[in-house]
Amino acid sequence: MGRIRTIKPEYYRHEVLQDMERAHPGCYPMLVFSGLWTVADRAGRFQWRPRTLKLDILPFLDFDMSQTLNLLSDANLIIQYEVGGNLYGVIPTFTTHQRITGKEASAPPRYPDPPRGSTGETPVKHLVAQEKEKEGEKEKERRGASAPDLFAVFWAEYPRHESPRKAREAFVKAGITPELLESIIAWLAEARKSEQWQNKSLIPYATTWLNQRRWEGDPPPPPAVKATPSRDTVGLAETYRPPAHDACPNCDGSGRVLIVTDSTGIVARAPWSETRQARLAGPGEQLHQYRCSCGAGRQHMHLDPEPVHDIEAIA
Repeated sequence: MGRIRTIKPEYYRHEVLQDMERAHPGCYPMLVFSGLWTVADRAGRFQWRPRTLKLDILPFLDFDMSQTLNLLSDANLIIQYEVGGNLYGVIPTFTTHQRITGKEASAPPRYPDPPRGSTGETPVKHLVAQEKEKEGEKEKERRGASAPDLFAVFWAEYPRHESPRKAREAFVKAGITPELLESIIAWLAEARKSEQWQNKSLIPYATTWLNQRRWEGDPPPPPAVKATPSRDTVGLAETYRPPAHDACPNCDGSGRVLIVTDSTGIVARAPWSETRQARLAGPGEQLHQYRCSCGAGRQHMHLDPEPVHDIEAIA
């Protein structure tokens, strides 16, 4: 009975198997190879019986299983061996890529060990050692090629560039992955908005920042946003003085009134002040100054009287 096995995404980038597929159409080496994993025991061994294997692997496709097994054997992806007059096969890299769990992990292998070679070491173990050595070399190449590139990205984003050698050592020690680096870059972007990080002398050294894994905390907060005064409050904080009890409510005792108009008519009205006179009108609006109708307005007879009727019409 077949067993559940693991297949990794890298399997679909296997160059040797894809070259075999291209060179031998209709033999299905990739499907057969992965199918052998499901019939193999915990050590990657199976009985070399092409007709029986054909019943478990692609039974409804018309192809020669013996030919496909020979192709996989020629590529050292599987190895045939004989014990007690019976033929068996073994997948050299099976235990490297498969994780055996449950009762199967504690049970002995179902099929016998391959015979030892003249060196006292099985050919299977030799191939497995070669496979692990190749993977180790590839991993070193990937780390050697990617680590400096990742650090270069980090170094370009970090705003304080001092002691790059120590910073690189701390970066490697922290085990920064590409995914984590994206989060770090986002953290740095938020930190640069803060008042603290506007001052270079207040930014921690990159080595310290990495060793303390500060990206795991919150970035410094941005500066508080100052509210922009609206037209109703323009000038009040700068010039406001409590009016006298008998002061006119329209002009606060100044004797002058400011009125803002646009193409539709009067849009705003306020007691006069120097600040309001400079800032009350917005884009596309016009500011007018009138004499208030109260007693204080007699000091500004040079101004036109306040258009009371127009104001009452829009009130």
